[in-house]
This record gives sequence, C-alpha cells and structure tokens, in this order.
Amino acid sequence: MKKLSIKLINSSKEIWHKQGERILVLLALILVALVSFNAGQTHEKSIKSAEISMTINESSSKIVQKEQEVKALGEALERKGLEIPQESAVDEKIADTAENECAFVGSKNSDKYHLPTCQWASRIKQENRVCFSSVEDAQNQGYEPAKCCNK
Repeated sequence: MKKLSIKLINSSKEIWHKQGERILVLLALILVALVSFNAGQTHEKSIKSAEISMTINESSSKIVQKEQEVKALGEALERKGLEIPQESAVDEKIADTAENECAFVGSKNSDKYHLPTCQWASRIKQENRVCFSSVEDAQNQGYEPAKCCNK
C-alpha cells in the first residue's frame, strides 16, 4: 500500500513537471471566465436597477405634476367663488340604490332614466345605477325620460 502511494505521488510530480505550465494556464483561463461572467451579471443588474429608478422617478414626477394641476384648479375655483364638490348628488344616489326601492332608474354614464321594470334598466350595472324617487327628482339631476319607457 505504501509503495502504491509513493508511486502515485511520484507520477503526480512527474505530470506536474511536464504539464504544470499548461495546468496553470488552464486554471487562469477558468478563473478569468468566472470573473468575467460575474462582472457581466453585476452590470446587467445595475442597468435594470437604473431603469427601475428612472421609471419610479418619472412616475413620481407625473404624480407631483398632477397634484400641482389639481391644486391650481382648486385655487382657481376658489378665486371665482365656486366650491369644489366633495360628493355629487349622483354619487349619493348611486349609494342609495342598493338600499332603497327606486321609482325610476338611471345610469351615471347616461342622461336617461327608466322604469325599474324596463329591460334597459335591468342592463345597468349595479355600480353605475342611480336611483330616483320621482320624475322631478330625475329631471332635477339632469336626466330625461327614455323613449322606451315613455309610452
């Protein structure tokens, strides 16, 4: 066993003396390839990070710009003596629709009102539905009777 170990060591030394320079060059090439690959990955991550940062900065500047426009509009309305509506009557009617029976039904996307039994009234999405207690109520909100319900 000891003789076998000595032979292996001697053959390894012999291989190293003959091929040592080539082995070192091969190891150096592998090391350079690994370092280059890692550098490429790091560079790609930094590019993506910069793109994300630019997108975030653009979005936040657009938000700031919109906030400034809204503020300026509010100030202009105040100078004219007008109030900014906090919640419109139509929005209140939409909220009441689910709770109360409606004498007439309209859509916030239209200016027509219908009888609740009308086929067109049943097609109005719940979130767009506006409830009216009377014809006068609907007309005061700027709605007109639909031709299909006005027979």
